[in-house]
Amino acid sequence: MALEIVKVLAWVFLVATAVLIYLNITKLLKAFLAWSPSDRFEKHLNKTLKQRGKLDATRLEMSKKGILYRLGDYDATPAKWTTLRVGVAVIAALVGYALLNQPIALPIFGLMGFWGINFLYERQNEHDNDAMLVDIYNTYSTIKIQITAGRFIADAIEQSYKLASNKRYKEALGEYVLNLADKTISMKESTEIFKNRFDNPNIDRLCAMILNFEVYGAKAEYISDIMTQINSIMTAAAMKSEHNIEQKAEMTSFAFFAVIIFLVVYMVGTTMSGLNIF
Repeated sequence: MALEIVKVLAWVFLVATAVLIYLNITKLLKAFLAWSPSDRFEKHLNKTLKQRGKLDATRLEMSKKGILYRLGDYDATPAKWTTLRVGVAVIAALVGYALLNQPIALPIFGLMGFWGINFLYERQNEHDNDAMLVDIYNTYSTIKIQITAGRFIADAIEQSYKLASNKRYKEALGEYVLNLADKTISMKESTEIFKNRFDNPNIDRLCAMILNFEVYGAKAEYISDIMTQINSIMTAAAMKSEHNIEQKAEMTSFAFFAVIIFLVVYMVGTTMSGLNIF
């Protein structure tokens, strides 16, 4: 068993080393020749998506799910995301093969890696939505204070940016502030860009309210709407906290059974390997 663990770790180290070497070579080629091995694939895939009318929709989904944020590149194309997923799939396949020493592990672990990173980002997006509830609450409160004092929405957004603690939300607010200051970008466009950085109904409602302020001005009923949204967020946060406690208990049980299943699969794979069934 110890020998198998060492073997797997050795494989992981070799694959990680190969990936780092590839990434560094790609970076050098990109810097000095403005070309990388994946350029041709990415251009072809982006062209295909564009011809099918799916390029913009895919980029929008990447923005909403926080993929562009996590890649650290808001100009990243769907092809770049696909290339990353394929890379993870290859690594997962090699690790799976090293672990089970069975050819069948290559496609199974490869698919797990390809879809697994997508699932991971989905979960991280859900976590982000929960983590920024307090900041959204503070934004509503700031807008209420600023509007009541006769200030502009842009001032309230800038103040919210200074108060925000969630990194993703703060980064999007910073972009929002810059876009509002840019006279070539309208209030509606700036708000739409900000809204599309998230897949979050609370932010959708916040942006709808901001646009109403812009069109109709500050009215008493809008101030009332702000208070309603604030109360809704506070209720949602309390309910989410209770749900998280239950979910953690379920995840602990799931993890326990997942470990058991993994051990069974590993022992079966090892036994089959010894019997030369594959």
